[in-house]
Parts: sequence; structure tokens; C-alpha cells
Amino acid sequence: MMLWRRRSVVIVLAVAILTAGVLWLIMPVWLSPLEQSLVGKWCYTARLSDPDDTTVICDFRPDRHCLIRAVDKASGAEQRRLTGTWYVENETLVCDWRKGWDRAIPIRMSATGSVIGSIRLPSVQWKKPLDRCIVQSVTEARLVVRRPDGSLFTWQRYREP
Repeated sequence: MMLWRRRSVVIVLAVAILTAGVLWLIMPVWLSPLEQSLVGKWCYTARLSDPDDTTVICDFRPDRHCLIRAVDKASGAEQRRLTGTWYVENETLVCDWRKGWDRAIPIRMSATGSVIGSIRLPSVQWKKPLDRCIVQSVTEARLVVRRPDGSLFTWQRYREP
């Protein structure tokens, strides 16, 4: 009788954990009002390779995935592509381009830690996403962000050709 009760508890716990895991995976990602206003494609023109201009297009998707592409303006050929995730935290737009283990375990160890006797301990540093810009304003047509260096940068809403 006791063995049956223990098995029942284990089965109930396993089903509860499995159900919670499935719900966590399929539940929609709730976006803040600011994040909702950013969803869609934004672009700017840059000179990445002479002599042609390049259109840089960033697609912020509702599932918080993002794709940034560099497209040659003259030929329409894609030059570069980068995928990642995005979110807004305290009015700061964060794009995380890390992959694999860098994303799963965001730490970096270096040999610059403390010394105990003749042994040098490694130091551990958390790796943060590189692209962080403070959102200054968002309208239907324009997104203005402040870069880490303090300069303002403007994206235009991308219209499919």
C-alpha cells in the first residue's frame, strides 16, 4: 500500500512538471506596449561596401526573435545576416546575438583572478548582450535610439518593395 502511494505521488509530480514545461513552451510571449510598437521591420541606409549603398533591415518579431540583414541596394543581394533575440528592459532595447554555449552559459573565465599561495584562481565574468540602445522615441514611421556612445540613431519603418 505504501509503495503504491509513493508511486502515485511520483507519477503526479512527473505529470505536473511535464505539463508546466509544455505550457511554458507554448504560452505566448507577452510584450510590453513599447515592445509592441517595435514589432516589425526597420531599416537604414549605410555604405558597407563601395561603391554601392546597403540597406540594413532589422526585423523584430513578436516572439522576440530578430533578424538583421544587409542587402545591396542596387542588386538586392543579401550581403550579411545575423539572427538573435530581443527585448526591452527599462526603456533599453537589447539585442542578443549570442549563439550556442555562449547563450546557454553566459560566463567567461579568465586567468586574472586572485592568487592563493602559488595558485591563481580564475575570475568569472558574466557576458552581457552587446547591442544595448536606449529608446528615445517610437512613431509609426521612425525609431530613435541613443547608442552607448551617446549618439542618436534613427531607423525608418521598412516598407516592402
